[in-house]
Order: sequence, then structure tokens, then C-alpha cells
Amino acid sequence: MVVTRVSHTLEGADQETQAQINTVLENATVWLQKQAVARQEIFSRLSDAAAGGDVQETRGLLAHVNAIAAHDRTDAETQTAAAAAAFLAEALQEKEETARRLNAAAEAKEEARRRTAWEKANAVSRVRTTLRTLRRNGRTMLGTEKRRKVAMLTDLADKVGDQLTRSEINQIKAWKARVQGERKPSERAPKSDRHRNTGTGQ
Repeated sequence: MVVTRVSHTLEGADQETQAQINTVLENATVWLQKQAVARQEIFSRLSDAAAGGDVQETRGLLAHVNAIAAHDRTDAETQTAAAAAAFLAEALQEKEETARRLNAAAEAKEEARRRTAWEKANAVSRVRTTLRTLRRNGRTMLGTEKRRKVAMLTDLADKVGDQLTRSEINQIKAWKARVQGERKPSERAPKSDRHRNTGTGQ
């Protein structure tokens, strides 16, 4: 230790000089003891911060000990600093993984939104194409084909009604009423009624 070596080197000095040197050496010894206590305290705080999962505190304390106590560390100090560094690395990895998951979820949500928008736009296009077809060929179209198209219009309108104009919705209602009116009486009557109408009269 430097203080001890200086004390032995100056043993031959006169009494007054020796007294002054002893005072300086005592002050230096006290200062070194305080530094040792402070160093022990900061490593203890670093250990507690890492064990407690405090990323911000651990990062600040590790930077501090690396600045003031990077050399001549004890085994315990080296282990404390290594454990703190490992904790920070793991915390960073978890943060990056969370960010990746959030980004993936956001991308999936956006993809679902785009797909839904595309499906709605496609359905609206089918509605309008079918309405044009019915306007042009509805009078000559076979009843089964007409009913199939109107049933499709009804299903699509239930899904994308908010995307249709009031006129288009009214046209769909009108075609639905028209095909119902065109059905044969036997097709419109409930099964129970048809059964009674075709009974043997017993």
C-alpha cells in the first residue's frame, strides 16, 4: 500500500516533519477507507438494483462503477458487475422481443383490415353487377336463376349494407318482393297448409 511505503521511507525525518507527514498519512488513510466504503456501497446498490429488476437504476450504476472502479476489482465485484451486465442484456432482449410481437400484431391487424376492406369492396361490386344483370335480363331469366341471384343479393346486402346506396338497397328489396310474388302458390304456402290442401278428405 502506498501510504505504508511512504511512512517507512520517511522514518529518518526530523520530529516536526515526521509529525506533519503522519498527519497527511492519517488523512490519506481515512480518505482511502471512505473510498473503500463508498465503493462497497455502490457495488451493493448495483447488486440490489439488478436483483430487483430495476433496469434504469442498474444501467446508471453499472456505468458509474465502470467509470470509477474498472480496475483492481475483487472477485465479488467482478461477479456483481457481470451479473448486472447479463441482466441488462436480457432486459434488452425481452424489450426487443416485445417490440417484435407488437409489430407483428399490428401488421396482422392491418392485414385483416385490408382483407376485410377488399372483401367488402368485392361484395359491393358483385351486388352492383348482379343488379345490372337483373335489370337487363330479369324479365326473361329463368325463375330459379332469378331467385338464386336475389338470394345472393340478400346475403351480400346483410354483410355490406353500409357500403350500398339507398337506391341499391331499395332495388334489392324490390327484387326480393318480386321473386316472392312470382313463386307458385304451392311454393309460397307452408308445408303444413299444402299437406292439408292435398288430403284425402277423411
